[in-house]
Amino acid sequence: MRTRSVVGCGGFAERAGLVRAHFTRCAVALDVELGAVLPAGSGVADALEAIAVAARAWVLRFGPGEAWRIASVLSGGVLLATRAPAYPWAWCAEKVPRS
Repeated sequence: MRTRSVVGCGGFAERAGLVRAHFTRCAVALDVELGAVLPAGSGVADALEAIAVAARAWVLRFGPGEAWRIASVLSGGVLLATRAPAYPWAWCAEKVPRS
């Protein structure tokens, strides 16, 4: 059996741009005073940075939480799904409670 590297496995690496864009939108929806999300060096690194920034924005707005749970909520539960249909990512800004 052949093993695949994380970068070559398809899923996350292929969708890294979509992941980055979605979590950046979520971060801005959660923290309207957020500065620029700077590039981290690769598509996957940029996506992970955007997830971290969105999780931080969530914590600042709603209080402490586990980063993986926050990322799951913000992605509609399909962040790591391998066979998910179109991502339900447009809903993020609509679902974030306004203070």
